[in-house]
Amino acid sequence: ITTELNKAVGGRESEVRSTLRRVDTLVSDLDDHRGDITAALDAVNRLSATLAHRDQDVGAVLDDLAPGL
Repeated sequence: ITTELNKAVGGRESEVRSTLRRVDTLVSDLDDHRGDITAALDAVNRLSATLAHRDQDVGAVLDDLAPGL
């Protein structure tokens, strides 16, 4: 494994380090906003459930709206 990794990375160590730093920043930022992300996904889930429950109403509204567009 080490030999193959050295072949793949050989001569590009600075690029790999830079990429790993960016990935670390991304993961840290996502972790910092975990609560916001979870809340947004929960809200989308609730919206999806509401729309699924009222799909006929949504369809009727869109059908009525279409001639006006």
